[in-house]
Amino acid sequence: MSAAGYNKSPTACQKKWNNLKIRYRSIKDNMGKSGAGRTTWVYFDKMNEILHQDRSTEPAATSSSYNNGQSATPKRKEDKSQTETCTKKQKKTNKQMPGWFEDYLKEQKEDRDKEREEMRKFREDIVKNMGEKNSILRNLTEILSKSLK
Repeated sequence: MSAAGYNKSPTACQKKWNNLKIRYRSIKDNMGKSGAGRTTWVYFDKMNEILHQDRSTEPAATSSSYNNGQSATPKRKEDKSQTETCTKKQKKTNKQMPGWFEDYLKEQKEDRDKEREEMRKFREDIVKNMGEKNSILRNLTEILSKSLK
């Protein structure tokens, strides 16, 4: 990122990422509550692309939608200072994502696509190897049965 003109420390980047995840989780939790006002965030759809299957952003279990007036989704303990910091920074009037974030999302998508392709090839290799193994076992069985006759 330094080469692209972004002079941020790894710690600052990690803190920013954690704050983005906290904001995403709070909006996602808010969406599941009935009677809660609609919360919008310009980065929600992009964050959802990245984190929709991340177990750390999904509740471990849910039950009914009504539990004696309480939410069925367990509340997460969040550092309020991080949440407040994140929300304060969101008051920008510019609704467009920064270029570095769009680049990051693009890299994440490419990495996911590459990983999916590698897994597909891996599964194909397993199926091919199992077929060869079964063929060898079939031949061995035939040889043994002929030798026993």
